[in-house]
Amino acid sequence: MHYTDVPVLDAEKYGAGKTGRGNWDVVHTIPYCIGVLRGEIAEDNPRKITKTIAVILLAHCVGDIHQPLHVGAECFNETGEPIDPDRGATGLGDEGGNSLSLVHNATAERTRHYYHSFHAYWDWTRCAI
Repeated sequence: MHYTDVPVLDAEKYGAGKTGRGNWDVVHTIPYCIGVLRGEIAEDNPRKITKTIAVILLAHCVGDIHQPLHVGAECFNETGEPIDPDRGATGLGDEGGNSLSLVHNATAERTRHYYHSFHAYWDWTRCAI
């Protein structure tokens, strides 16, 4: 609900129904919440989003769309080369940067303290600035 994984090889086009996109992603959640707040969508809607929840989700989602790992994804083949799953290639997604690992100043005794997913590193670094 708070992200969309548009492959970065074709990031210029959202295109509903393609890889990493869906009816419940952030692109659809934001206008849905606005519709609830305007009264265009009833609070007893199928998604069970009340006006209170809509405000919370809207604040969260507007922040998330400014986080690159919430709106894009890199997909890789078995050898680690970037691929475009919308063009028939199969591979693994980066899961919002969670499946990409970073190791900083690695030494045997320090590795467990300096091992992060790229997503965690991004969030931590951006929050620390």
